[in-house]
Amino acid sequence: MTPDFSLSGGVALVTGAGSGIGRAIALGLAGAGAHVGCVDRVPRHVEATAAEILAAGSRAVPVAADVTDPAAMSAAVAQIESALGPLTPGAECHPDEHRNLDSTRSENLHAGRCMASDHATYSHALTTMESSGRRS
Repeated sequence: MTPDFSLSGGVALVTGAGSGIGRAIALGLAGAGAHVGCVDRVPRHVEATAAEILAAGSRAVPVAADVTDPAAMSAAVAQIESALGPLTPGAECHPDEHRNLDSTRSENLHAGRCMASDHATYSHALTTMESSGRRS
């Protein structure tokens, strides 16, 4: 499959990357040129997704973490950014998934300021991006 867009050099974080839709998203982003931080609760699943991305010639980092654990997600963001570089702004986020964030953060996320898929990930990714001036 040839993507209709390029994310060349961008860094994405995908939760649920070990299977199903999350895996498909991770593979699709890598196919479009993004480096992908793959997060899932099941280590062997997320490692398999990352291995497939690496075998296809892109960069990926597998991280086993539970998205409901804020400390684990903070560590996941740090590990991914350490290995691949800063997360890249630019993906639409589902508004229902960040309904508990304050309004400024919610607006930033809905406007497409991070690549992530849940509240804990949004919170830690956005904090990291804001503190380094990567908010557009």
